[in-house]
Amino acid sequence: MIAALGFFIIWRYTEDDRDASCPMKPGVQIQMILSEFPSTMRRLLGNRKVLAASITVFAHAFCHWGLVTYIPLLGAERGLNELMIGLTLTANAITIAVTLPVVGSLSDRVGRFTP
Repeated sequence: MIAALGFFIIWRYTEDDRDASCPMKPGVQIQMILSEFPSTMRRLLGNRKVLAASITVFAHAFCHWGLVTYIPLLGAERGLNELMIGLTLTANAITIAVTLPVVGSLSDRVGRFTP
């Protein structure tokens, strides 16, 4: 409640200087950004290194978060109780927590790989 009152006071007694700081209206600016988006994506993804990095990051995130989302559903379908499903997810988190320092120190020792 106090935070809401604080936000109201700040909103009410702050000058609106949007016209002076940005010559374009917000709708025009968003429309311009959206109209340039396809050409920007073609230019970025035309670079093979950017495309490979984008695919790799997407695959990593999809596999990591897909597992966290899918394991409880699969466990419930197989008849596992909540404890077993939680232990499965905990094993995943513990494995990540144990391997990250090892991989980090290895990365520091070897250095970056530049293709």
